[in-house]
Amino acid sequence: MSIKPLDRLLFAQGQRCFFCRQALAAEDASVEHLLARANDGSSSDDNCVACCKALNSLFGSISIKAKMQIVLNQAGDFQCPKMQAAAQSACQPAAATSKVTADSLALVVEDLNKRGAARPRTLEKLVNAVSARFQVEPSTARAMVERLRAEAVIAVEGTNVAYLLLDQSA
Repeated sequence: MSIKPLDRLLFAQGQRCFFCRQALAAEDASVEHLLARANDGSSSDDNCVACCKALNSLFGSISIKAKMQIVLNQAGDFQCPKMQAAAQSACQPAAATSKVTADSLALVVEDLNKRGAARPRTLEKLVNAVSARFQVEPSTARAMVERLRAEAVIAVEGTNVAYLLLDQSA
């Protein structure tokens, strides 16, 4: 009988998330490729870990360097986005701008770099793309886009978006 990769990883990790070490139910778990398949990563157990679906979605196909930076920026206790969302919903909602971190902005910039010529060209499409890709509320996506504008990564003229500081080779 063959064991599914996710079940094998969960067993090896003691039914815990690789990153935050919290208990992880199989229905909330997914396989995270440390070196993303989009970046030529393999599906071997050496390259895969079990983590929650929210974190897997957050990581997407970013580089292993960017993933490590996110983990290291947590300064010891890794804060899973699933746990952060649960904690935020348990208390009064914070302003959308407080959810915009340097890490989240770096992920947005990396995603936009990968899109190259397929980047959203209107403000509305950019906000919708950020909201969908990073599974954040539209208000948070708008705050992220506004920070990109404030940091001169993008320029907005009317409803059109121009990308200023992104990798031009993408």
